[in-house]
Amino acid sequence: MSQYEVWFVVHIFGVAAFLLAHGVSMFALYRVRALDLDRARIVDTITFSGATTKPMYISLIVLTVAGFIAGYQGRWLDDWWIWISVAILVSTTVAMTLIAKPYFKRISASCAIRPSGVPRTSDEELRELVGSSKVHLITTIGVAGLAVIIWLMITKPGQTF
Repeated sequence: MSQYEVWFVVHIFGVAAFLLAHGVSMFALYRVRALDLDRARIVDTITFSGATTKPMYISLIVLTVAGFIAGYQGRWLDDWWIWISVAILVSTTVAMTLIAKPYFKRISASCAIRPSGVPRTSDEELRELVGSSKVHLITTIGVAGLAVIIWLMITKPGQTF
């Protein structure tokens, strides 16, 4: 097996690990909608999602480093498709972080209970927040970014030989 093939396989394993870890957050994004305003379960779901953040970012680093090394060894660093893929990965990560992280924080804060036992946010406000269209925006950004990156990696448009 060539060095390129080794790094390509490491890159693919990094992608798989990233998708597995990130899948927990995507699951949580939709799961909180089905918990019928059970504040404790909503917070537990979001907390569980947060526990996968570190493995997700570690795998993101692995897939990026291995992808760069494989790109170098495959002599693709002069091809525009690889740099567009990197730009999409970075912009998708930034966009999802800027939208999803505050969204999850706001839901968690809305689930808080005052010392008197009364929720800090009304059920109606929590229902509106949990049912927000941000869920679909976050999903669309992630799925579209991933789809375009996969397409670029498969087709390698503009590849130099």
